[in-house]
Amino acid sequence: QDSATGFRAIANLQLCREHSRDEAMDRISSSGASSESSPAEVRYAYLHGFASGPQAVKGLMLQSCFLSADLDLALPDLNMPSFGALTFSEALRVLDRMDASARELAGSPILWRLIGSSMGAYLAARWAGLRPDSVDRLVLLSPAFDFANLIRSLAGGGAAMQRWQEEGFWSCPGPDGALARLHWGFVEDMSRHPPAPEVPCPTLVLHGSRDTLVPAECAQLVVGRRPDSVRLVTVDDDHALVKSMPQIVHIIAEFFAIEGGLPPPPQPPSRQVHQFDHSIDAPPRSRDAPGGSDTTRSR
Repeated sequence: QDSATGFRAIANLQLCREHSRDEAMDRISSSGASSESSPAEVRYAYLHGFASGPQAVKGLMLQSCFLSADLDLALPDLNMPSFGALTFSEALRVLDRMDASARELAGSPILWRLIGSSMGAYLAARWAGLRPDSVDRLVLLSPAFDFANLIRSLAGGGAAMQRWQEEGFWSCPGPDGALARLHWGFVEDMSRHPPAPEVPCPTLVLHGSRDTLVPAECAQLVVGRRPDSVRLVTVDDDHALVKSMPQIVHIIAEFFAIEGGLPPPPQPPSRQVHQFDHSIDAPPRSRDAPGGSDTTRSR
């Protein structure tokens, strides 16, 4: 679809605005806040994708836009305690700590508007499902739902998964682009979480028509659960969605009802950027590295 298609979708997104505000107030009331209580503060955060981090290209581009509009955009590091020891459960605890810290500093209720990319989109939806009173709206970029099948494909299929289990680790590109050992516990922990969490709030899904990593069916999984409050916009881009960021920033500003909108994003760096949504400092990978020839793009 061309750019006009995405912008026409903005009209549909307006339908979510008032509904979103009503749901936000309902969530405050249901959590015990009275009319005399401090009003909830809206906070924004970007959740990076698999084998990425706080230096993710899209995260930094979005943060620049938000700062220009005098808004903070948190960029939590989900690779805790390290990328090699990553689990969904620990990444969700990172978000719990981020939320608790924000509430303590604000001294008032907090409502989050989360932007997640790929695996970060899955985690944003999962955390929203676990903490429905804490999330106002979601933007899911190339949402990597059914992540178990995706990681199986990235690892090389059934035989590779068997080796990963037997050896206890998989050598794959980490957040800095260098090979890292990801423990088998990542796969084991993944089984404790639903492949397609249901989103509890107004949600915008953006998916690239040329995404070769995450199939379009993953986006449909999100929409199919709550078609009344989820909108899907398809853009002419690949999984990284870097090329279409000017369009995406405009749509996000409309969906979040940011007064005055957001300025266009800065130009992406002219370095190697993985389709996983890696950092700007990621060096070019060897074609022999896992996923090297198909998941690396020059920006």
